[in-house]
Amino acid sequence: GIAVRLHVEPGGAQHLGDPGAAARITEALRTAGFDVKTYGNAARYDYERTVVLDRSGRPGAAGAVSAALRGAEIREELDSELYLDATVILGDDWRALVESESPTDEPR
Repeated sequence: GIAVRLHVEPGGAQHLGDPGAAARITEALRTAGFDVKTYGNAARYDYERTVVLDRSGRPGAAGAVSAALRGAEIREELDSELYLDATVILGDDWRALVESESPTDEPR
């Protein structure tokens, strides 16, 4: 597998009272083989959906993280000073990304 350096931040409104969100996602990503360097708070808490910020531009790195999080959106926000491949900002959908059972398809 690809070695990916990550930072995880809770960024959804429901995280304001749930410090365990970042820890649970961090544990799940580490179990999946990712090197989660740090986790902390996002600058804002209005993320409805989880986002993977591509920090390094390294081919496949952000995509591998997105795939582990059931296809979370990837945004390119390169920042070489962070020494990270990606930052994961957890949205209000984070629980569905770590639950063991498959998400149910809701009719549109």
